[in-house]
Amino acid sequence: MMKRIRMTRSIGLMVLLIGMLSACSADGDLPPGSTAGGDPGGDGGGGDGGGTPTLTCVEPIGGVGAQAVGSASGLCLGCGVSDPGLAIDDDPDSYATISLPVGLLGGSASLAMTAPPGVVYPAGNEAGVTLAIPAGLLSLELLQSVSLEFRLDDVTVDTVSDTALLSLSALGIPIIGGSELMALSAPAGSVFDGVQLTVSSGLANLLSTVQVYGGCGRYAPSGSAAAR
Repeated sequence: MMKRIRMTRSIGLMVLLIGMLSACSADGDLPPGSTAGGDPGGDGGGGDGGGTPTLTCVEPIGGVGAQAVGSASGLCLGCGVSDPGLAIDDDPDSYATISLPVGLLGGSASLAMTAPPGVVYPAGNEAGVTLAIPAGLLSLELLQSVSLEFRLDDVTVDTVSDTALLSLSALGIPIIGGSELMALSAPAGSVFDGVQLTVSSGLANLLSTVQVYGGCGRYAPSGSAAAR
């Protein structure tokens, strides 16, 4: 009889201990790298408990009335922008293509994306374009050959070409073929309603085409896979 009572008490203590541990976890004592709500990365953890977060475009440039126009400098023979409208449509997998002949010197090609009438973005936004980058292409090599222009009413109000101000950040979205989607961005110095990406001929020795998936009025940190 005493033996049965001792076993019953032991089982009761084990149940009590398990209940205490469960309550402790529910109160917020989470293992390293976890957050309440099941998101392993949180808003600033990048999904691995720390490190550089990915970005998401929270204000994409598009919708009814948005415009996309490609152009090339007079010296850029053979340069061009194909399907510019695909950079402002609703399909996250479509893109415009900026082409540069290999070996070209002194030329450039541009793609300008403008928000619908009445839409403006405030100064200070981290904004720019979403493009595909081959995995083997170094960030610095690309940044030395591109620039971003912030525009308002078709007039350039801010130009960023300094590699110290341009950022190339992961969006956390893999692409078939070994490339990855990246946000090329910079803080806007003025109110703007459009973004223009200009690619110089210097990049043609490394990359003859640039796939632009869209323009973005504001990127923000995100701990989960980002939207285009």
